[in-house]
Amino acid sequence: MSGDAVLTQAIDPASDRAVYKQIADHLREAIGRGRLREGDQLPSEAQLMGHYGVARMTIRSALRMLQSEGLTRRTGRVTKVGLQNFGSRGTKRAAQDCGDLICTNCHDEQ
Repeated sequence: MSGDAVLTQAIDPASDRAVYKQIADHLREAIGRGRLREGDQLPSEAQLMGHYGVARMTIRSALRMLQSEGLTRRTGRVTKVGLQNFGSRGTKRAAQDCGDLICTNCHDEQ
């Protein structure tokens, strides 16, 4: 899937939520809604930087967050969707909290 089809949201500069978390939320939502599926390649760091207008470290923080949740995996220089933990307790809890399939606004990382 092309990066253009996935990159449809913008950062909310007025939000109290950290920018890297907002980016992770957008990518997580794309995975949850099926715009990115198991094995699909995420947009490159350069594409994400261009779309969001942020530094590479911000993008890497967002990607690390998704990897730590088990939603993505890094193979060489490419990040792909790997859903080994999709539907884990945290994701199910988020769905119960607000009714959205993939919502991280109801619970922040501890």
